[in-house]
Amino acid sequence: MELDSPKNFFVRLFIALWFGYWLPFNFETPTRRDMLKHGVANEVEEAGFRNIRKISEFRSNYRGVFQVVEGEK
Repeated sequence: MELDSPKNFFVRLFIALWFGYWLPFNFETPTRRDMLKHGVANEVEEAGFRNIRKISEFRSNYRGVFQVVEGEK
């Protein structure tokens, strides 16, 4: 389970404020931007997993905040 990039601007803003991604010294900010740019599924595939699928069942309840990526090693 990983954070996703919701379509709603205000939800994205809330996530950024909640997790402190706006802080200049937050070491996770560059990693998170890279992950969102390339996608979690692509990162999992590059790690050698196969049969990868992204599940967004949480979209209705949490407005697209979470995603689950499954893969086989």
